[in-house]
Amino acid sequence: NGQVRGGAIHNEPASPTFTNCTFTQNTSPGPGDGIWNDSTSVPILSNCVLWQNGNQEISDNGSSSNVSYSIVSGGFAGTNVTDTDPDFVDAADPDGLDGLFGTADDGLCVEPIDSPCVDAGTATGAPADDVLGASRPLGSAIDIGAYEVSVRYVDADATGGNDGSSWTHAHPELRDALAATQPGEEIWVAAGTYKPTDTTDRSISFQLAQNVGVYGGFVGSETRRSARDPGAHPVVLSGDIGVSLEVTDNSWHVVLSAEGSAIDGVRVSH
Repeated sequence: NGQVRGGAIHNEPASPTFTNCTFTQNTSPGPGDGIWNDSTSVPILSNCVLWQNGNQEISDNGSSSNVSYSIVSGGFAGTNVTDTDPDFVDAADPDGLDGLFGTADDGLCVEPIDSPCVDAGTATGAPADDVLGASRPLGSAIDIGAYEVSVRYVDADATGGNDGSSWTHAHPELRDALAATQPGEEIWVAAGTYKPTDTTDRSISFQLAQNVGVYGGFVGSETRRSARDPGAHPVVLSGDIGVSLEVTDNSWHVVLSAEGSAIDGVRVSH
């Protein structure tokens, strides 16, 4: 019966529009582990990810889904799926693409620089913000899926414009990157020692940002997060802001956390 069709979405009769949605890890006892449509339903999907939803991402029962600027793994039970844009991917054999997408909790992908989601969507009809509240660059290409991922760079030796847009133009201080970041960004930090302030104010700490991840262990040229090596390229967050090695004038707290924040590959030293 209809109750066992469509693990994530069951359309009967309905033709909704889905924009910048991510469907992942859904299953159904019947057809359509991701989406099932009855014969009268013609949903429109734009900038969507359907990945690892059982064996059937979309099942069209005599209808015709309209899919564009989307990435879809596996195959379709129906034969009437309409591909309206060449960026659409029906990856029956993903050839390792699974590693570029996260779990239901990870969101867009594991390696944002390498993900086929990045800058592959259309701004037409897209929401201004992603699911975490990060702004989408609606005047240019946006990311496919629910998340708009971007990287902000930190390198004490950077010689460029220091706006965090690349390794060349990296922020020289982690505290500058944290002050400028927005939800959904990742901050990549090159090897070095970073302090929360250049003053002796012990009340100042590194304030992590909501839904932002800080990752250390980079040389300062990588294009993949997995290429970093925290052991070989240590990043130290130090509270030693006063007289060197004198603990009585150090920061009271080196790091303050935030909801949804993450920190990985760094050493925190009081």
